[in-house]
Amino acid sequence: MSDIYIGDKVNLNIQGTSKENILSSFKDYHIDGVDKDNTITFRSFKVGDNVIDIGNNQINLKVASSITKEDKNIYMNLTDESNKIVNSGDFPFITLLGVIMFFTSISYFIINFSKKKKIEKIIPIDEKCKNILENLSDENFHFEISMALREYIDYVCKSNFLAGVYKENSIITKDDIDFLKTLDYYKFSQNKINDKNSYKIKAFKIFNKLKGGENNV
Repeated sequence: MSDIYIGDKVNLNIQGTSKENILSSFKDYHIDGVDKDNTITFRSFKVGDNVIDIGNNQINLKVASSITKEDKNIYMNLTDESNKIVNSGDFPFITLLGVIMFFTSISYFIINFSKKKKIEKIIPIDEKCKNILENLSDENFHFEISMALREYIDYVCKSNFLAGVYKENSIITKDDIDFLKTLDYYKFSQNKINDKNSYKIKAFKIFNKLKGGENNV
């Protein structure tokens, strides 16, 4: 098998188990989909050995980093030991500084995590989706639209779109699913498109259908 790098698309045909078990085993990975022959298409963003348990069997997947030696050169100043020399007596300034930075980082993480969880609890799912669609970035709008719509679809339709299981229902049509698949293609493709406005208009059409359907759930 050729080297697998972060974000590479991997196809695996898995026999002897159900599609539901496959989806459950790969829940920590980005799943693009599972076809009728039990071939799963997914991506890993974890460098190193990835061990995936499926029933009594294991899949061992080694994922390499895409960072080259040239990329690492931008951090060469961090390996300059001369910057770490302290000439101010025996007081452990480095240790003290490290402790302060550690607790500052922990405090910052806790505060921001608490704020984020509080915001997520307060904002309804439809408002969250609408806010994302109204404030799309220029570079990642494919990913932002896809995640926002799939999350809202799962909430309204009790489906599993976030796991890559795209099925038509009373609200979501084949055209809607084709639109999501197009977003999935472009968010990982090097062939970026810049027509954000037309994608935003289509996304809001799906959002408004879901909003109307939510009232009937």
